[in-house]
Amino acid sequence: MKRILLSVLLITVLSVLSACGSDPAVTTASPTAEPTTAETTFLTGPISEKDLLFSKGGKDFALLSDVQAILTALGEGYKLEAAPSCMFVGEDKHFIYENGYDLFTYPIDGMDQVDEIMITDTSYITARGISVGDSYDEVVSAYGDGNFDDVILTYVVSGEDPMTAPRLFFEIKDGKVSYISYYSARNMR
Repeated sequence: MKRILLSVLLITVLSVLSACGSDPAVTTASPTAEPTTAETTFLTGPISEKDLLFSKGGKDFALLSDVQAILTALGEGYKLEAAPSCMFVGEDKHFIYENGYDLFTYPIDGMDQVDEIMITDTSYITARGISVGDSYDEVVSAYGDGNFDDVILTYVVSGEDPMTAPRLFFEIKDGKVSYISYYSARNMR
């Protein structure tokens, strides 16, 4: 089950990145991102919808929302890759920030909806106080056991179907978090 989940995740990420094999259009915006600030109160208890909110600049952003609000919070310092969507009408987009944020979107209902947010910025802190560079044990202490397949530690909202529910991923390399991912699993429903 764990290997199937990892395989599905890898296929999803690769298909978004390759977008049916088309050469992506690339554009660049000027850098103006602001530093991340840590919150002092962290979530506890069962995994909830609040765990799946990406927070930046004192605001929370939900998966499948319009990417424009997050782009405003992160600033203009991104490179954009876009290619025809394999699943929807329009273009799948990948916004790449050099300071450690990658946003993947699908064109749905006339907007670019956030499918995934990948974070390698070590200053970003999750709702339970976890950052890139923290240990596997620190993640488990904050979130519980989760579903671990030797590389990806996965959490879904308590009671939801683990195959189709939005999720929070922590990639673990050499016992430490190498990236954090908020993932909508929209393409798995």
